[in-house]
Amino acid sequence: MDSPNVRNRSLQFGVAIFMSLACSVAATAQGRQEVLSQHALQWPPAEPTRHTRMLNIGFAHDPGMGHYDGVVGAPGDIWNFVSVGTTAKDFMRFSDRRPSKARLRIARHDGAWGIAGQSGIFHGYIYDNCRCKDLDVTLLDLEPGRYRAYVYAHGDAPDQNARIELLVGAESLGQKATANDGTGGYRKQPMSEGVQYVTFDFDVWQGNDVKFISHRDGSSYSMFNAIQIVPLGHDADVGIR
Repeated sequence: MDSPNVRNRSLQFGVAIFMSLACSVAATAQGRQEVLSQHALQWPPAEPTRHTRMLNIGFAHDPGMGHYDGVVGAPGDIWNFVSVGTTAKDFMRFSDRRPSKARLRIARHDGAWGIAGQSGIFHGYIYDNCRCKDLDVTLLDLEPGRYRAYVYAHGDAPDQNARIELLVGAESLGQKATANDGTGGYRKQPMSEGVQYVTFDFDVWQGNDVKFISHRDGSSYSMFNAIQIVPLGHDADVGIR
């Protein structure tokens, strides 16, 4: 039979092991709680930045990565370019490289030109040599939401402007014109609303097509230089460069 001293030492040893295990469990639980707390601070996930899921569309001329100078976004954003004669683009990417479900349809055209003094996304534009029709560009399968569109449309002469009309589904949201003031202001930087481009805020519902029509205005030319589609939040503030 063990002596009282041996039994006491065994009891003390057992208590020490129990306390060690208890401290270990407590430390593990605290660590897990800290991790959970960190995750809790990150939930729900942060919304993407306001320019993350932009759609950038350029026509006729690709200035190259790092030289994209749209009035919103960054020079390194992804752009989708339409070369002269192209009438459909079924695969596009958002500005952050992620694939978009949106598809693009472009009216038949056979001309492309460039604007002197401009080397970025405004330089190139498409038109039709017949000079007898208004070009249109349609976005199919754009995700439902609220958007702001920046539509760049001007040829390389003071009177070669356009009146841009936006239709969402069958509803026209009006027309806005770029500059036809007899000056070379359309060649200047930075670009300005009402000179090189116009803007529209609009809502898209499931199944809505989004169509931009470039109506001939000061001349017999209809054209598109570029389009930027920016998703808007409830309180979005889209900064202009």
